[in-house]
Amino acid sequence: MDQTKLKELIQLIDLHLDECGHTYTPSICLMKDTEKGKAQLKEKILERVLEKGISVGNAVNEIEKEFNPNLNND
Repeated sequence: MDQTKLKELIQLIDLHLDECGHTYTPSICLMKDTEKGKAQLKEKILERVLEKGISVGNAVNEIEKEFNPNLNND
């Protein structure tokens, strides 16, 4: 992936994290409020998007389900 596309993907990840909804992704919303948490989330999301070829939103939902397996946001 070239640097321009990588920067755009990171910006999209930032946008998703900034528009976090506590109803559907409460763990993500809490975690992104710290510098360390946000950095960890960005790394996890980026890895999933690149490895699995899924959207940022799907990656966020997958990660939330790992943190909070009892949450039903289908």
